[in-house]
Order: sequence, then structure tokens, then C-alpha cells
Amino acid sequence: MQSDIILLPILRNSSFFVFMYMLGAICIFTTGNKSYLPYYLKLYAELFLDLYITCCLLTLISPKFRKVFKVFLFILLYSAAYIDVFCYIRTGSTLSPSILRLVFETNAKEATEFINTYVNANLLFSPFGLILLLCICHISIEFKEKKGKKMYARKRHIMALNLLTICILAIGCQSSLVNKRNMLRLFSFTNLSEIEDYLGRVAYARRANYIPIYRLAFSLYANRLANQQITRMIQTLRTTHIDACSFSSSNIVLIIGESYNRNHSQLYGYPYPTTPRQVCRAQEGNLFAFDNAVTPYNITSEVLKNSFSLNDLTLHEEWCDKSLFTTIFKRAGYHVAFISNQFTPNHEKDFFDFSGGMFLNSLELSKLQFDYRNDSTHTYDETLIKEYKNHRHLNKKHNLIIFSLLGQHVGYKDRFPQSFSIFSTNSYRREDLSQKEIQIIADYDNATLYNDYVIDLIIREFENEDAIVIYMPDHGDECYDGIRTFGRLHQDYITPQIANNEYKIPFWIWCSPLYVKNHQEIVSLIQKSTQRPFYSDDLPHLLLFLGGISQKDYRPQRNIISPEYDELRLRLLRKNINFDECIRLNATK
Repeated sequence: MQSDIILLPILRNSSFFVFMYMLGAICIFTTGNKSYLPYYLKLYAELFLDLYITCCLLTLISPKFRKVFKVFLFILLYSAAYIDVFCYIRTGSTLSPSILRLVFETNAKEATEFINTYVNANLLFSPFGLILLLCICHISIEFKEKKGKKMYARKRHIMALNLLTICILAIGCQSSLVNKRNMLRLFSFTNLSEIEDYLGRVAYARRANYIPIYRLAFSLYANRLANQQITRMIQTLRTTHIDACSFSSSNIVLIIGESYNRNHSQLYGYPYPTTPRQVCRAQEGNLFAFDNAVTPYNITSEVLKNSFSLNDLTLHEEWCDKSLFTTIFKRAGYHVAFISNQFTPNHEKDFFDFSGGMFLNSLELSKLQFDYRNDSTHTYDETLIKEYKNHRHLNKKHNLIIFSLLGQHVGYKDRFPQSFSIFSTNSYRREDLSQKEIQIIADYDNATLYNDYVIDLIIREFENEDAIVIYMPDHGDECYDGIRTFGRLHQDYITPQIANNEYKIPFWIWCSPLYVKNHQEIVSLIQKSTQRPFYSDDLPHLLLFLGGISQKDYRPQRNIISPEYDELRLRLLRKNINFDECIRLNATK
């Protein structure tokens, strides 16, 4: 019938259209920004248009292959929706390049711990459970589906349905014009900096990816561009040149922590004894705690890339276009070891493990940076000390030793042995929280106490040597400090509370007695610098100074213990949010 030509794509794919529209509507309702209601409501018309076009394309395919494509789309669209809604429920963020990057960086052990922590029966009573129910209904009806044309041909108001369809499609075309233009622009860029700049300049550009499948496609595309940066980094490192090296320090030890909320550190005023060993060493006069340290990201990979590279985030320089301090130290003649409980060489993961993990795990990049890597991870961080002892005989006269801890990574109860289960629900008076939530705080504090123990074990290995130890975590974590949640939040807007909990980090330097004796001038510079604002993006410049290395990208203005240090440097979060301004505006309210 010519009268139903407009409805034909829907009639021939009736159950697919209806259920996929319901799926998209659930996702829009769950994750959509309802602050601007007219735009929000038009998304439903845009969804109708997108599905109508999809059904038109399916109609052009022969019935035999149409079923195959429907099955493919069924698996793809439901999977994207599950992941997207789950991320939104648990992290406050929909599927994004950063979230997908975290998935790619997660090994089997971390994935299991994540599932045990976040996946529970409560999900069934959330939009996630609604999608699961929708999927089951879709499958059951698909097997019983009658031809849509026969069902609708008996309707008297076929012309009215055609008219209604045309009206919805017209609204969808009007509302989707800006979104589709922004989407095409996002997929036309050739590097991540252009994408970040466009998202920052163009209002509502983020809304182009309004449903999970678009967010998944964009995330994959953005991460492919990230992979291209690895190639650029390899080229950069191959041409790294050292001007001179005086080997100022015999042993430089960098301890990289994980998910350390400084509000839970006794060293920084937390009322519970979570860091007694650090406090003791500070009282002895050998540990110098910096009071105002900030990290640019709350994602491990982004922090590590920019903390290893000599790029300048305030100038929007790409991390892959400047040398890594590890390569510089190796080229200068230092023995460089990387002992990690998170990142170990894994050739099978090279294709996807392309972000923070890949610049550490890529075989070629690893050879350009390190003389030694451990090849296995462990349940608890203290095993890394055994790894170091096995490696010690490879040390040279001058060494850069990097320890990368699992620290207080989410799954807090799995981060410490039973002997460190000191804090319990009875340790806290938090009437605003449930017993389960208080237990999470106790687990985090126990993990922090154990982390203090592990750090002290590392220090003991260098206590009788000429050594300087620097501790810096990648980022903080939420743990019910003003915000009733734990883990990290990846929402677009960073509140002062989020900035304090997730971006303000503990940072300190410990000097061995022999180092204090041999390097009194450096120790004096450290003592005078503890009140300066520090930005972890500037870490390489401190390390190069301590190593006595001259290199073209070194800037004394970025070395926190240098007399030339610029205390007015911007400290940007996610490249565009001024940390100090964020905190200052909150203080004036």
C-alpha cells in the first residue's frame, strides 16, 4: 500500500524499532541533562529520527541478511547501554574516553575486585535492571513477532500515523542538526588536543553523543588517537639529548602512590593514627611534608603521562612531544628501575593498553626508559620490597628507583593483610552514614595504615645510603569527606570538595642521614619550599635538578625547590579548571 510508505521502515522492523526506542529513552531519561528542558525533550525526537534512518537502511537489506544485522545491532546497542548506565550509576559519569581507558587499563585481578565492590543486587532495582528486563522482553517477543505490516494494515487511521511520524521526524531533524554537525566535527579531528579544544569552546558539543552507542564510538575513536601519541613519543625519546650530568645524588627514589586522599593522612592532620611512621620521621627532621600539592587529573594514566613528561600543561603541550624524565636519566648514565604492583610488561595487551599503562608497558617505550622491570604483580605492596632486594645487585653507583604501589586503590578491604585491620565501625562516630559506609571508611584507613608501613619498608632499604626519597600519589579518592560516596567522580563540573578530595594530594621528601650530611644545600632548599604550591606536572624538573642533569627542556621556574621557582604558576585541573581559583571562590562564599 502506498499509504503506508512512510511507516514501512518501522512496520518491517517493528519490534526492533519499539524496543530500541525504549532502550534509548531509558538511557536519555537516566543520564540526560534535564536542566534545559526544551533541548532535553527534543532528544527523544532525535532518537526517533536516528532509529527511523536505521530501519530504512535495514529495509534495504534482504530479509536473510537483515536478521543478521539486527542480531549484531541488538548485541552492540544493549551492551553499550549496560556499560553506559552502569558507569553513570556508579561513577556519576556516562561512558567516555576516560572511562573506556580505565577499562582497557584494568587487568583481570582489578576487574574482579571492581565487580565484587560495585556489582550487587541493588543494580536490579535501578535503570540497569530495567534495561535487563527490557532485553528479556525484546528477546521473547522477537521470537513471536508477526509481520508489522499486517498488524498495522488493519488500522483505520493509517494516514494519521503517517502524519504523526512526519511531524516527529521534522522535529527530530531540527533538533539533531546541531548535534550531528558537532558529531561530525568531533570525528574529523586528528589529535586529542583539537578535540579537547573544541569541547571547551563549543557550547553543547558534548551533547552530540547523547546515547550510549555514540558515546562508545567516540570513546573508541578518541582512544585510537591516544594510541597514535605513543608513536610520537617513541620518536621523541629516540632523539632525546643530554647536555651534561654531574650525578648530584647517588640514589633517587620515587614512590608513586595510588588513590591517596590526604584528608585521611595523619601527617596532614587526620585525627586517626593512619601514618604513624611518617609522622615519626617528620618529627625526627628527615621527612619534609609539602602542604599544598595538586595533581592535574584524577585518572592514573593522565597523571603518570604528564608527571613523567617534561611538557607543560599550562601551555597545553602534549605529553608525547617532550622527553620523559626516565629516558633522560637513563641517557645520562643513571641505572633506572621501575618496580610496580600495577604496571608490568604484557605484550599481549599492547594494542589496547595504549594510554598511561601503554607508555609504561609498551615494549619499545619500556626499553627506552628502564634498565630493570619486575614482571609480576602481588596481592600486597610489601612484596615489592622483595622484588627490589632481588634486583639490588644490579644497582650502579647512581640509581633512579621508582616504586609504583597499588596503595589505596578501590577495593580497599583487599589492600591490606588482616594484621592491619585496626580500624572498625566502632572507631568512628558518623551518625550520617550507614554501618556499611562506615566500614568502607575503616577499610580505607586500614589501607592507608598499611601503605604507611610499606613506605617505611622502602625507606629502610635506603636508610644507610646516600639517598633521597620522594613520595607522590597519582590522585586522591572520595571517602565520605563531605560527599556521601567513595571512589572517584568524573562529572564535568569540579566542585571545591571534589578538588580537595581527589586533586589535592600528599607530597613529601625524605632524606637519609648520609644525604643530609653530603647535600646540606639541597636539604636547605627543600626545607624552605614546603609551603610553596606544587603541581605534579612539574615533578620532572625537581628530579632533573636532584640528578644534576642539564637538558634543554629543564625549567628552574618549575622546580619547586629552586630559588627561581614560580609560585604563581597556574595549576589546572583537566587542562581548563584553575584549582586555586576554584578553592578561593568557595572560600569567599
